Amino acid sequence: MSVILFDIAEVYQEMATAYEGLKHMLYQSEDDRVAFYKALRRMYFANVAAYLCQYHDDSPLSDKELASIDTVQDIPTHPSPAGVNELARLYIRAWRSLKYNTVTNDGESFRAEDSYQLLQSIGEQMASMALGV
Repeated sequence: MSVILFDIAEVYQEMATAYEGLKHMLYQSEDDRVAFYKALRRMYFANVAAYLCQYHDDSPLSDKELASIDTVQDIPTHPSPAGVNELARLYIRAWRSLKYNTVTNDGESFRAEDSYQLLQSIGEQMASMALGV
């Protein structure tokens, strides 16, 4: 088991793309949209914390390692012609990977609790939509 430091263009972009494609079905307001992106940014930093705690001792980070930590000013989305089921699967797969990568080999969990709960709730809503529940 290893913690991967995901790039913004990976799971975060996938979750954002799925969210943007299905937000009209989630009855999301602009405030909800802002909260979603804030939650994604916070979970990015939880992933950074898990990564750093997994692999680094008290020595300073190299310039390359420091440069790999994004400040998350923007999470790009790409319009997707995919249907509800595909977008829900995209979100859930990316969310599952992100959740996995916020826990170290020692079992220490790094997560922004409110953000985690919001993203989990959105995933559950998407799963219900995909199942037609």
